Amino acid sequence: MANDFPELTPEIIAELKTKHPGRPLFSVEIQGMKFVFTYLTQKDAIELSKWTQENPNAIIQELDEKIVSIGLLWPELTPMQWMTVPAGVMPAVSRAIQEKSLMDVGAQESGVSATVVTLVDFAEQDKPADEDLEKIKKAVPHPLRLVSVCGGWYVVRPIMRLEFNTIRNKASADTSLDLDQEMSKVCTVFPKDVNWDAIPAGVASALSKQIVDMSGFNDNAAVVSEL
Repeated sequence: MANDFPELTPEIIAELKTKHPGRPLFSVEIQGMKFVFTYLTQKDAIELSKWTQENPNAIIQELDEKIVSIGLLWPELTPMQWMTVPAGVMPAVSRAIQEKSLMDVGAQESGVSATVVTLVDFAEQDKPADEDLEKIKKAVPHPLRLVSVCGGWYVVRPIMRLEFNTIRNKASADTSLDLDQEMSKVCTVFPKDVNWDAIPAGVASALSKQIVDMSGFNDNAAVVSEL
């Protein structure tokens, strides 16, 4: 398949940019074959999580297939064509998609090297002006943290015990609930109009890590004296 694999030309890249205006695009080269993909959204990640819960016996190759089916934009290979591609290529494409989506890939190893090139990067938003940050500080009676991720700027605060318990109870009743997203929704004070379904899959996780950190969960209390 590698010898007659479609060639990624400037014309194809231009067509993809036109077809997906403003959408971050990346290319990854694996064993001489080039693929163009975009990030997975938070909504995509939640759907994948639900699928893994509903299919506990699914193997990692099946998850890779689902991730690639969502994130890969070019080329459009049929299942039969994928069968003629070296076995480690699809896992490598899946890993590249997850990494650019800021998803935790842990110790996953594709077994092949992959070179990722940014074709269209995440749009850089303007950092909140100092006067706007001062207004937020006056309006929110909590410690605040300014976070930059995937081109966006967010201001988050700690999560309160009542809020945390409420989310935890909701998660007990609904195992498909995304805890990172729920915490981020509650504790993100800027911007107010976040489209949580459309943001890159790992943004809510990145924000929740900051929220957890500033909420005291990661603090190691020092023992002052034995009583």
